[in-house]
Amino acid sequence: MNAASLLVALFNGAWQGAVLSVSAYVVLRSLRRLNAATMFAVWGALWAICVVLPVANYLYAAKPYTVDAQTIGTQQALSATQPSSTEHASQPASFRAPSRLVRQASASAPIRNRAAAALRGILESATIILWILAVVAAVRVAILARDVRSMLLARRRVRPIDAPMALRRSVRRPVKFASSVEFSSPCVLGFTPALVVIPETILLGSKDQLLSVFFHECEHVRRFDDVQNVVMRFVDALAFVCPGVLIAARQLALYREQICDDAAIADTGDAVSYAKTLAAMAEWTHTSRAPIPCLIFERKHLLRRVQVLLDAAASHSLRLDWRFTFAATAVLAVTAALVLRVQVPVIAGSVVQAPSSETARRERVDIDIHSHGADTQTSAAQTLASGPRVFSGTFELSGCATAGQIRLRLEYRYSSPGHSDSDDVAQCVPFSEFRGLTMVDLAAGGVAHRTFSIVRDAGTMQAEGRIGDGAGSGTWTFVPSSSFAAELQQRALGAPGAMQQFEFMLSDFRIGTLDALRRNGFAKPSVADLVTLGEVGVTNELIEAALGLPSQTKTVSELNRVAEVGVTRAYIAGFERLGYHPLLEDLIRLKEVGVTTSYVAGFERLGYHPSAQELMRLKEVGVEPSWVERELSHAATHPNIEDMIRMKEQGF
Repeated sequence: MNAASLLVALFNGAWQGAVLSVSAYVVLRSLRRLNAATMFAVWGALWAICVVLPVANYLYAAKPYTVDAQTIGTQQALSATQPSSTEHASQPASFRAPSRLVRQASASAPIRNRAAAALRGILESATIILWILAVVAAVRVAILARDVRSMLLARRRVRPIDAPMALRRSVRRPVKFASSVEFSSPCVLGFTPALVVIPETILLGSKDQLLSVFFHECEHVRRFDDVQNVVMRFVDALAFVCPGVLIAARQLALYREQICDDAAIADTGDAVSYAKTLAAMAEWTHTSRAPIPCLIFERKHLLRRVQVLLDAAASHSLRLDWRFTFAATAVLAVTAALVLRVQVPVIAGSVVQAPSSETARRERVDIDIHSHGADTQTSAAQTLASGPRVFSGTFELSGCATAGQIRLRLEYRYSSPGHSDSDDVAQCVPFSEFRGLTMVDLAAGGVAHRTFSIVRDAGTMQAEGRIGDGAGSGTWTFVPSSSFAAELQQRALGAPGAMQQFEFMLSDFRIGTLDALRRNGFAKPSVADLVTLGEVGVTNELIEAALGLPSQTKTVSELNRVAEVGVTRAYIAGFERLGYHPLLEDLIRLKEVGVTTSYVAGFERLGYHPSAQELMRLKEVGVEPSWVERELSHAATHPNIEDMIRMKEQGF
């Protein structure tokens, strides 16, 4: 379980529930003609929705995308320059890196930087905050347990009595009656049997007061309000951080009492007399403290209850308005679903370092995120000093045609004020790269929550989600490696930007690859050149194969060209098996004109071993091994390569 994600889910659920509850309070407050039974049902539905919202935010809501703190600080607008990449079967171990971003600087950096830093600090302390909240919740549950214990002990201190009068409504649970001089107001002491306690002052008072109090408390028993209220208070103790839950609980406590008031009025037929009884009870409770924390009656609601009793426009019906209840619940559910999609973004660490110069490459907008000037160059440690730089998003796992591999699709978002964009990448990844996840976990029947990671030189992708039945989905977070940035810095390449380092992870670029380039005489590349290796699909396997071939220029751009024309490791290995070690430049040309290893093998079978240049000429004029074989079958002499090219050019 991700502590930061859980904290964000709690926060989002809290404000979403608060918005729903306050809005419902304003609207429902104006509907004076609705009876208490209907209002209780509507507020009950809203209470349940507010309880579920934090859970829904964690499990099902669109996950909050990461927003770069530095980007927010400088108001840099982001714009995508390339469509998302797709699978490439010949490059199973890496992703094709996404297009990079064009950033435009703007003002108001200090305030936004401070806000981003504060939010980042909160998320970094998510585990501590959650532990504090858990302790507070535990204390609140302990207080509730103390109150329940006090209530149960109070049952032993009362004097049992007979029912003052016959019940007019059936009560489907055991109920007994008692009296006590300690109690200044009537209440129900739960649980089984329910114990209705009537103060001695009311027993000795007027019959009208006793009658209305008796019917009111019996309605509590009939509705199981003692059990219901303890359960709700337990949930409220756990969800104390959610204002919507507490607001709805307060309204439910009020309407619970009003429903019992309506029952008393229905049995006595005298609302004014009952209002006087409530006023007298308010005076008694004001002068005498209750011996136990009352779990049903709240003095603060008395004034509101008296106002409703004396309001001629108020409805005191006990019948539930099903039509309004269903309509209101549906509106609340739809509104909650809409509000659920509004997520407060997670403010991550620095995703970019500083604005930098733009360069054009093959009609795509590119950018060297690291500034190489003496005034702007920083060390890798300084680059990471502003905090962990994080990308996050969602993932999907599915089957891959290649044995021992799994298709991993990553979707992520990047944003700045006023603009947001997204991208996705997908590739088959060897299962050996997944730490914490096995083929058994993936293939297991049923879905289970699991966490795993993919660790590469540039950083680690940490993921969690629901895995099983041959597939999976969930959320992921990229944590860049500070040592990777330091290694590039030590090799005088400069520190990479966060987007560049993310692209390095996607293409699985390794520091060892950089060292191999240098050992084989390749010119010193820039960080942007190395990122381009991943953009065009240059894998570590392809680099290792290409390094064994001679080259005239030996530049990273040449390696990029190798991948762009479709040269693969298998293509190079095929030529090597046939005894060919062409220059990289010739290999690119061979691929461009369509020379395949089977084409070369056809000539080898006929006793020819043309050079790379001759292979290109043969292919360009259309000489095929099958054509040569037919010509040899009726030729008096054995033509050489030049003869075959000349014959084809002359139309033979």
